[in-house]
Amino acid sequence: MTALNLEIKSKLDSLQAALLSAHPEMPNLLREVRNTLKAQPEQVTLMTEDEIAIVVAGLEKQTNSHLAASASKPTKAKKESLKSVTSDELGF
Repeated sequence: MTALNLEIKSKLDSLQAALLSAHPEMPNLLREVRNTLKAQPEQVTLMTEDEIAIVVAGLEKQTNSHLAASASKPTKAKKESLKSVTSDELGF
């Protein structure tokens, strides 16, 4: 692991602990993680799903919002655009 990976890992561990204890330092930890990832965007591709989940959970708690759990149903216009197409309509 590089020093930057260790830096992000330690910040994520601190963030996870802050989430569990509702620590007032959590917004600062989120800001530090964001700034580090903004400066080194390639680190995002090296993060595991669990590490990304920690960041998302922190953002959800900080903003008091939740990401959509499921996709919405297609609208009528979307359903019509997905109708089956024959080869004659495609010009074959």
